[in-house]
Amino acid sequence: MKCFLKLLICAVSISLVFGEIIDKDFLKNYALKELKNKFGNKVKIVDLSLLPINSLHYEKIERVVVNVRENNPRGNVHIYVRTRKGVRRITVSLRLLWRCKITVTLTRIEKGERISLDLLEIKEKFLPRCPTFQEDPEEFINYIALKDIPAGSLLRRQLIRKEALVKRGEEVTAVLKKGNLEIRFTAKSLDRGFYRDIVRIKIPSKGKVLKGRVIAEGFVIIN
Repeated sequence: MKCFLKLLICAVSISLVFGEIIDKDFLKNYALKELKNKFGNKVKIVDLSLLPINSLHYEKIERVVVNVRENNPRGNVHIYVRTRKGVRRITVSLRLLWRCKITVTLTRIEKGERISLDLLEIKEKFLPRCPTFQEDPEEFINYIALKDIPAGSLLRRQLIRKEALVKRGEEVTAVLKKGNLEIRFTAKSLDRGFYRDIVRIKIPSKGKVLKGRVIAEGFVIIN
């Protein structure tokens, strides 16, 4: 079996009992089985259609070609059957839904508000196409809302804007941990940084420059 990544076109040869009868229900069930074999539970069939076909006797199914592009709402399955009059191709057209991970707002987010995980819910839903904006949930802290976002909204790229947690020249709270001891002091950031970025900070009173990792808005933990 030869399969191409993303555009999955697979051909298989299958032999069945001589003289079986093929009809519309058989073709639909067969197409469903082939699709499930290739994609498992990642895909759901919403509807299938094919040209009107009378029941016909066939000797065997020569091969099946599944022509489906992942994350595409439409595709088809070509079934080649051998009859007494030769090989006939029957095409089953598919309308599909794909299992997607989506991010939904749990509460209303105000314009300019920093996005945080406690405001969001990550869940799975079947959609014709999965959203192209896929972000590590922990990275949402790097974004702010461009407009008011109602509770229950799908978080889309056009609703938010990336904004640094630490800005060059601004004061930050530096956190230095030694065992159970935690020391906090004010410093000036010499760099712009997003979540997990390493930035340089300067202690004004001493003029000393240290490096730390950005952990939240205005907070840096010293390495």
